[in-house]
Amino acid sequence: MFFLTVYKRPPRCYHYYVEFRSHPQRKEVIDIADTMLEQKRALLDRYRDSSAEIEDLAERIARLRSRAQYISAVLRDTPRSPLGAVPDRLQSCLAEALSLESLYSECLEENFALLDVLEHAIQRIPDPLDRRLLRMRCLDGRTWEQISAATFYSPRQLQRNFDSLLAGLELPADLLPPPGRHARKSPRPGQPNAAQSH
Repeated sequence: MFFLTVYKRPPRCYHYYVEFRSHPQRKEVIDIADTMLEQKRALLDRYRDSSAEIEDLAERIARLRSRAQYISAVLRDTPRSPLGAVPDRLQSCLAEALSLESLYSECLEENFALLDVLEHAIQRIPDPLDRRLLRMRCLDGRTWEQISAATFYSPRQLQRNFDSLLAGLELPADLLPPPGRHARKSPRPGQPNAAQSH
């Protein structure tokens, strides 16, 4: 039997870790904690990617619909003009738009399900400022600089607090990605590098 104390390292190497009073399995527990943290980050990336995909699909559908309206107007105004493959292009635009609208609905459904899970998990956090931080970072995708301007805390302070909150966030295990499929390493828009993103 062993006892464990969970606390944080100093700011220079800030990270959750576990120290055992008798610690033959210390490394294994630290690895598990790190893996779970990366799985949660990957789930947040999945939600943000889903939100970005929905926006992209909406723009593509709007462009296709606009193109189809233009082609229809051309056909209506110049019915005897030798437009060649214009009707085929119209059908192609409409078919692609319908296909994307089906994909849009599926992505929207998945996105709402993830949002519901994340919102319920965040709502269980007792402190309102912590909930606000999690919502701004996890759901709105704001940068640390934007959150700092809204909360008057430094980006470093916010990142440290966020790591603590994320480690304690209760998320369904069946939604977490398998170990080994962690959060992306490439930077997100508006963020210089991956190290700053977490």
